Amino acid sequence: MRVFRGDAAEGPKVVYIAGNLDEKASFAQLRSEIAGDAEVVLDLGNLERMNSAGVRNWISFARDIPNDMRVVLVRCPVFFVRQISMVSRFLGGTEVGSLYLPFYCEACDDTDEALYDAAGLSVPLDLREVTCACGEPMAFDEIEENYLRFLKRQSASE
Repeated sequence: MRVFRGDAAEGPKVVYIAGNLDEKASFAQLRSEIAGDAEVVLDLGNLERMNSAGVRNWISFARDIPNDMRVVLVRCPVFFVRQISMVSRFLGGTEVGSLYLPFYCEACDDTDEALYDAAGLSVPLDLREVTCACGEPMAFDEIEENYLRFLKRQSASE
């Protein structure tokens, strides 16, 4: 896992996380990078994969976020969102700002992802149409209630 700070002239600090969340991922640099900030945006758009050790390490990191710190996760990849919805403690002291939704094209068997703001989502989904490269509309490729289960928990904690 690689951690690097973005250049934010205004607003909260942006920290980018890239690579793999696995048994080799160290959260020490990330903890150090966000220490003392009131609000931080963690951009997860460059994460590549996560295994069970990464899930365990992430839960430990998220659980230890101080109550007076706001940590917003943006560009959450599909594999990350699946964990958020399956593991009740996965978000810990964080919240989802934006996430990728998976789509499937029945016409050509292609898949794609589109980025959405979490605040604008609810079940049942009412999404803008996503069009495949072949020109056909794409369908949401998950069970809405399962994939977006975390929205209920997140809105209850706000």
